[in-house]
Amino acid sequence: VARGWEEASLTEQEFVQIVDFFREFTLLDQLTPEIIDLINHKVTGDQIKWSTSTLVLIDRVTQILWQKLPQQEPDSPVDDWLGFAINHPAGRLTEIWLHLLSRRIREAQNQETDIFSDFQERFETILSADNLSGRLGRVILTSRLHFLHSLEPHWTEEKVFVLFDWSKDSSRAKQAWSGFLVW
Repeated sequence: VARGWEEASLTEQEFVQIVDFFREFTLLDQLTPEIIDLINHKVTGDQIKWSTSTLVLIDRVTQILWQKLPQQEPDSPVDDWLGFAINHPAGRLTEIWLHLLSRRIREAQNQETDIFSDFQERFETILSADNLSGRLGRVILTSRLHFLHSLEPHWTEEKVFVLFDWSKDSSRAKQAWSGFLVW
């Protein structure tokens, strides 16, 4: 059902009803990847100007979904970290948050607001997580290094640049460079 809604032309109101339906009937646990795909498709693909209340709902639901992500390790070693990340719910959730951040900045235009701080905590959760979701989220964050650095240079230099250091953690460095160089 979720896959069908992903392809359907939905109004904002219909989309909100669907997301509320999933949330109210505790289907988030059972359909986490499918719901993330639906949200990702609608938020990043549609050119609908979402209302603030819808964006807040999406934000709340995606934060709940992050906690429910499957943490099953891959069966074989990963060579293409970026490919793995963009096809995994954790990577797609990170992409949704980056897209929501970009959208909020665009809508705020010249207003003096600290929009980044609304996302900073979840990005830091990704950066510090020692699980599959964290690894895949970091790959997506490093793939958007230029964007993050343009918004918050000091934070990016302090929190994200260190991921590229082979001498600190070669696995994290491989993942970071995969995100940065491949995309």
